[in-house]
Amino acid sequence: GNSFKENAIIKAKSIQKFLPNDIIIADDSGITLPALGGIPGIYSARFAREGATDKENLFKLIDELKKYNLKTTPAYYTSAIALATPYGIFTTHGFMYGDVIDEARGNNGFGYDPMFIPKGFDKTLGELDEQTKKSISHRTKALNLAKYILEVVRWIKIIKKSINLNKKIKEIEMLRTTTYQDLPSYEIGFEQGIEKGIEKGLQKGIQEERKKTIYI
Repeated sequence: GNSFKENAIIKAKSIQKFLPNDIIIADDSGITLPALGGIPGIYSARFAREGATDKENLFKLIDELKKYNLKTTPAYYTSAIALATPYGIFTTHGFMYGDVIDEARGNNGFGYDPMFIPKGFDKTLGELDEQTKKSISHRTKALNLAKYILEVVRWIKIIKKSINLNKKIKEIEMLRTTTYQDLPSYEIGFEQGIEKGIEKGLQKGIQEERKKTIYI
């Protein structure tokens, strides 16, 4: 893909084709330096080379800063979350703004964390504790937005289930008026209770042949 959003959607769809009725959540993220033309951007995970380690990518970006005599420059992290659901594909974004520096500081985190100082802080992500990092994380922000989508999807499922139940109730009402001439060789059995009765009734409903009575 050409963006974090496109890549996240590609990842989600690649799993959805095997699990079409489930909700698939995928992420694509990286760091962007506007002063250097947006690098590394969507190539953050393989900036130094294909299959590069976090340290290789980190020091490659530090070298790029030094190449242009930049001690520090604005940068931001992006996280794109794609949700592949039976009702469509949805996406959210989260951002974390700050500056990168031309050295690595701290051993916490991964990727470019040791050279990134979030806005409002004087330490790199590599120096901050996990709880603080999580509270300002671009991925956390994107996931928090995704929760709203998941809630909507949950209600869609409830409404759709309700509609399906109403359809099944109508089917039962139709069966009540069905005569022997309409169904000459079947008995339709339904258990009591809407949820269990309808579900089990429709699954096991037509059971015995050559019966003349319809029981509801």
